[in-house]
Amino acid sequence: MDFNTRTQHKQVLDYKRANFELMKEELGSYNYEVLMNNKNAEECYMILKDKIATATDHHIPRKRIRPTNNSPWFSQEIKRLNQCKTTFVQKTQTIPNRTPSSRTYPRLQGC
Repeated sequence: MDFNTRTQHKQVLDYKRANFELMKEELGSYNYEVLMNNKNAEECYMILKDKIATATDHHIPRKRIRPTNNSPWFSQEIKRLNQCKTTFVQKTQTIPNRTPSSRTYPRLQGC
């Protein structure tokens, strides 16, 4: 069991800030007939995959995210209860000046 308490950050692609127009231009600028001349299907696939990966690296930035609640003691039951709590809090915040009760949110009683 790994008891490392440091938070492990993960890098993912940030599609919201991607520049798809420049990516499309870059992928369209290659002469695929010359690149794939006298190649079998597997070699053509590898060339295309490499070009797409290069364009992705150039035009889609990465962002760091921190995984949430991935501790070994954070079971599925606790995750479900946490989601119920979060939903309940969000719903109570949308109704100002009202005291939440079981009658107000009958769907959340099963939590």
